[in-house]
Amino acid sequence: MPAAFAACACISQAESITPNATVGVTLLTQAFRSPEIRQSPAEYRSLTLLDGALQTRLMEGNAAAADELAASFSGAGIANLNAAWRGQMDRQLRAIRNRITSMQGGMACYEPDPKACPEPPPTYTLWANAEIDYRNQRSESSFPGYKLHSIGGTAGFSMLAAHELTIGAAFTGMSGRLSSKGYGSDASGDLDAYYASFFMRMDRGCWQHSLIGSAGWADINFKRRLYTAGADYGTRGTTDGLSFGIMYEMAYTFKISDDTLKSAWWQPVLNISYIHSAVDAYTESGSVAALNSGKQESNNVIFGFGARMQGIVGEQFLNTPAIMEARILGRAMAGARRGKAHVSIPGSAHSVTIAGAEPSAFGVEIGVGLNIPLGINNGGIFTDFTAEFYRDMTAVNGTLGYRIDF
Repeated sequence: MPAAFAACACISQAESITPNATVGVTLLTQAFRSPEIRQSPAEYRSLTLLDGALQTRLMEGNAAAADELAASFSGAGIANLNAAWRGQMDRQLRAIRNRITSMQGGMACYEPDPKACPEPPPTYTLWANAEIDYRNQRSESSFPGYKLHSIGGTAGFSMLAAHELTIGAAFTGMSGRLSSKGYGSDASGDLDAYYASFFMRMDRGCWQHSLIGSAGWADINFKRRLYTAGADYGTRGTTDGLSFGIMYEMAYTFKISDDTLKSAWWQPVLNISYIHSAVDAYTESGSVAALNSGKQESNNVIFGFGARMQGIVGEQFLNTPAIMEARILGRAMAGARRGKAHVSIPGSAHSVTIAGAEPSAFGVEIGVGLNIPLGINNGGIFTDFTAEFYRDMTAVNGTLGYRIDF
């Protein structure tokens, strides 16, 4: 009897069996029901060796090792593709938010007198920045997590169309290295992404309203590796990702004192984001144990609430009035958070669902930024650092750029 059938009878009776191991057993069972494999087992050596390794673990009474091996065959790391892609769109919306927040830094409750201050001609800003990002979603029991290292940059343009209104657009490119390692999962690949973003910001009295929209496209390749005595094999697949997101943020400015009208102020901040992300289906190659993966898709709403403080610093040691910003926000995510994918053996019409780690619904975001002017007509440099902390996920982001007004 093939081990896959024995696994169904033996592993599935154990309380410790994990969901992804159940999927692996189901897939292996489906494979051995194929007439081609039964008639020509030598042509499917990876499967027969894997089957034998699973049988050996069962005979040894090592249910935990058999469970992990079965989970490895399920390709659980694939389920993290869309979860990582969704996190990148979230990063993109907040990166643009941080840029437009500092566009008019130094203006606290600016209320021009229409008679004394007629509507000025449009003012334009160009900026470019480099960005580095790291996200670590830790494994959750038998559900594998992922790590994503990304580096890239943004070129943006904005226009102060009126006293109260700033509008603009930006293009971003990010090159990422994605890996998924955990219970039965050893996979890695590239996630390269490109974004077009549009934004507007309105300052009306002490109220500040920001609206950001972004559309993204990703080029993803993924390689999996399964290790077991005599049955090591690798598979690979490529796919595309599409996403779009929108963020609205509202803030109200409080002057710290009348004596520091233009020196320091703080804002309670509330924002809400909607993110739709999807990764297309793809077919792996490179081994007879390769899998087909269906489309992954998610829709999420993310809330943020906290405070931001800005102020003029550095006149003593920088010899120029730089604008510094500090922020802290609590975050909450609604909607399905766990990454899932439907996989099947090539040629099979039956698919089963694998799952990755589920991100926590609640976390905190902290950040600090600095905008240093270089003099009239010389523009300025800016930098920003952001960190996120969740129960099972950590992310950090750093930005360095240059902007010029004309």
